Amino acid sequence: MPNKQALQNPFPGLRPFQSDEEHLFFGRENQTLELLQILRDNRFVGVIGTSGSGKSSLVRCGLLSELYGGSFLDAGTDWEVAVMNPGGGPFNQLSKALVNADIYDSEEDDIHLKLNATLRRSRLGLVETIRQADMPEGTNFLLVVDQFEEIFRYSEAGEEEGEAADDFIAMLLEAAKQTNVPIYVIITMRSDYIGDCSKFEGLPEEINEGEYLIPRLTREEYKSVIEGPIKVGGGKLAPRLLQRLLNDIGTEADQLPCLQHALMRTWDAWVDREDAEELDLEDYRAIGGMSKALSIHADEIFATFKKESTKDTATKMFRAITEKGDDNRGIRRPLRLQQLADITNKSIDDVKRVIEPYRQPGVTFIMPPSNRELEANTIVDISHESLMRVWQRLRNWVEEEAQSARVYRRLVDTSSLWKKGEAGLYHDPDLQIAQSWRDQYEPNKAWADLYGGGFEAATEFLEASEEEGRREERAKELARQKELEQAQELADARARSARNMKRFAAVVGVVAVIALAAMGFAVKAQKAAEIAQQEALDAKDNLRINFARSDDSLGHSFAKQQNSAQAAAYFARSLVAEPDNPTAIDTVFNLFAYTSPPGHLSEKMDFDGAYYRTSAATKDGKIVVTAAQGNGEENVRIWSPLHSGFKDLNTEGPWYNSLDISPDETHLIVGYGNKDYSEIFNIKTGEAIAMIPYKGVLCRYSKDGKRILIGRGVKKAVNIWDTETNSSILEYDT
Repeated sequence: MPNKQALQNPFPGLRPFQSDEEHLFFGRENQTLELLQILRDNRFVGVIGTSGSGKSSLVRCGLLSELYGGSFLDAGTDWEVAVMNPGGGPFNQLSKALVNADIYDSEEDDIHLKLNATLRRSRLGLVETIRQADMPEGTNFLLVVDQFEEIFRYSEAGEEEGEAADDFIAMLLEAAKQTNVPIYVIITMRSDYIGDCSKFEGLPEEINEGEYLIPRLTREEYKSVIEGPIKVGGGKLAPRLLQRLLNDIGTEADQLPCLQHALMRTWDAWVDREDAEELDLEDYRAIGGMSKALSIHADEIFATFKKESTKDTATKMFRAITEKGDDNRGIRRPLRLQQLADITNKSIDDVKRVIEPYRQPGVTFIMPPSNRELEANTIVDISHESLMRVWQRLRNWVEEEAQSARVYRRLVDTSSLWKKGEAGLYHDPDLQIAQSWRDQYEPNKAWADLYGGGFEAATEFLEASEEEGRREERAKELARQKELEQAQELADARARSARNMKRFAAVVGVVAVIALAAMGFAVKAQKAAEIAQQEALDAKDNLRINFARSDDSLGHSFAKQQNSAQAAAYFARSLVAEPDNPTAIDTVFNLFAYTSPPGHLSEKMDFDGAYYRTSAATKDGKIVVTAAQGNGEENVRIWSPLHSGFKDLNTEGPWYNSLDISPDETHLIVGYGNKDYSEIFNIKTGEAIAMIPYKGVLCRYSKDGKRILIGRGVKKAVNIWDTETNSSILEYDT
């Protein structure tokens, strides 16, 4: 058996195959020949396929290796190729691609400015640029525009960007039509963007003429994809692992990159396993299988970030370079390194410390690869869209970013109307939502520019709304204080009247001793004094009731705004003064019984077909955790009433009454009825931070949060778990 440590891993992972890796590129031979035939007949070719169908690898490795090998005899064997991605500005990216292709001198002063000027000059900009390039006569030029769909997003960024996108596409079409200079253009594009081509004149017609729709690989072709590189790399594959891989590929559209990544990780696991002759199921299971390998790998890298500030930088960076479109499609958003530093409010070196681990050999989650130096203007991008679907943590970040963008766009729109006098300032609950969004995500101008700008106006509007809210609160407090003072003055006046009447009655009593005839008058005076005293007591009681009813009114107001915490506080003070108020009692009951779990399921809560089992909530009701199971689906989700989305926890499916939130509202205990363990999660990040080796049918925190009571159900045992020592301190067999 060869020295496994000396063998090179033959699988690229998520990144595409390159032209110098044709010896590892298997299973796509027929597709390569079909694409080459279309290129013979058309100078503009659109390679269309679903995300993960292998478009980039087919062109960059399969087609280019055939061109360099002389398979296109009609055009000759001399080719110069430039590969670009239109994200971040198509003309800038094209000028860089031309320089990287070595047809222009990278050392020449202002070479990029000169190329940009030539390219933008007219529709023949690319033709003129290639005519002036340093290429031998008769050399063919091929431009590969990878991930062409990013031009559609770029065109929607603003009027200037839209014009640049129009000019760029018109230039490509013109270059492919003319015959004076041998220029060929190939674009790769996701099939779900084919309808967007109609926005550009002439583009649909050209794609119809030279379209290659990538077919799905057959089982035999997948077998070749798996076995070929392993044999070339010097390894052996167990037959049972081959069958397992073929069965696990399933029906998902983006399984090719997931398969390549799983094979790359399985190879590494095999190399590390001593005395293992074949890549086997043991290695495959060790990396989590095809469904979890990518997510586990990405999380392992994230776990190496020990500082919270580094984790925060990673979170903001990944949220910036990914986004969810209006049609809920996950799309890449390539950004320059300097932009990422501005968005995260960190230095370029801080952002580099996050990027580097994710682009090392054997990882390749982020582009460019590790052999390229990161500079301020370097474009940073995820290597494949499948990362957004498979990595659960990134899925949550993409959803959070979409929610954050929705809140911001609404804030910008409202601030614009406010400036025109067509809308008022924010009041609760809109104000509370905007404040919570700002405090949680800490947006800045660089981030806001991703969504059309307007940050200064939005900030001014929000600050004005907050000041108006404080002014209204002060006015309410002054009004309440004035009511209190007036009521107190009335009570004091009636009390003085009562005392005066008492004195008068006493005088009359003395006179009655001397003059019995005045007795009747004294009796009447005494009665008047008693009535005045009762009126004073009634005035104080009325004052108490008035304040109780004021608090009751405020409680109802906050209840209508779904602010349970404020409503409960005012109702509580109202019931102290007026305990027999059935309306307040019923409202408080309904507030806690029906406005949030437990006891109520919002229409906005979706459990993907599973049945609701149990839930827990923080005291202020802002965070709710639900558990659902059934119909082949099980999930535990953290919801926030201020936002429409949720965070999915990586759990097995809890039991009834097996959720509880710690008193400080930072941690969550989740017990499983069908597993011999329970888990503690960080509510803010959604990460599992501790495992308790006991089944948790009933889980409850102590009042100080230092201990957890765990009822183990059918095993008839109760444990008390110490969260500080992470150990059981008491077990009681019931």
